[in-house]
Amino acid sequence: AVPPHIVQSNMFERPPELSAEHAAVLEPLSCVVHGADRVLLARAERVIIIGDGPIALLFGQLALLRGAESVMLFGKHDIRLRPEDSTKDGMPASGASSFARPAARVTRSST
Repeated sequence: AVPPHIVQSNMFERPPELSAEHAAVLEPLSCVVHGADRVLLARAERVIIIGDGPIALLFGQLALLRGAESVMLFGKHDIRLRPEDSTKDGMPASGASSFARPAARVTRSST
């Protein structure tokens, strides 16, 4: 069981209009937003991200939303590094890492 003080300060009831899939992304996304605030991401011109996991993909998208000129993502998973997997609105499809800005670059690491 979750201790009552944790429930009171860290949990909320999911509104019926919020799908379980969208709700599941809130915690990792809040971590990304908090991290971006700590590193003053809004002032960055170029962002380099080592790794191509879900947090890295969220961080790359937030960097662009906050005005980064380019995002370079280094990772080992080819499917996540293919620009052609992005959706029409510029957000990546599941597992993709296309950062929908002409200056953005996605690079596969050889390590």
